[in-house]
Amino acid sequence: EYSYIKDRKGFMKICVDAGKDIVPMYTFKSSWMYYNPGVLKGLRARISQKISIGLVGMCGRFGTSMPLRDDTVTVVFPPFAASKYKASEVDEAHRAYMVHLKTHFDANKAEYGMPDTELVFVGRDFQDDDPVARCLRRVGLLRDARRPPRS
Repeated sequence: EYSYIKDRKGFMKICVDAGKDIVPMYTFKSSWMYYNPGVLKGLRARISQKISIGLVGMCGRFGTSMPLRDDTVTVVFPPFAASKYKASEVDEAHRAYMVHLKTHFDANKAEYGMPDTELVFVGRDFQDDDPVARCLRRVGLLRDARRPPRS
């Protein structure tokens, strides 16, 4: 289970500056609703973030947009006290928020049918390691996400 918030600190800066707390929610099994091919996940996530639209093929039951399952559950986790941090502590608040989110995900995952699922926070450094990505890197059409772009 991937959460693409590792490098996204803008929401935390807004909350810290405004003195507001965050009420995190998580929808268990939402990533299982549609067939999502395991190829180029990182590239698709980066493009999705740039254009602000998710690149997910809506391929569900019988090849339609009807979900493969409907047993998702959205759980509201306890509030994260972003208001206790100063503007100079946004990075620290963001790290603490990820710990808070993972702690409550882990506490609830078995109850909602995902006992063996690990929540992983990823960012721009996420490395696609599927066969398609390896082939595209080999021929020079996809760069290594962990290396800075050439100037």
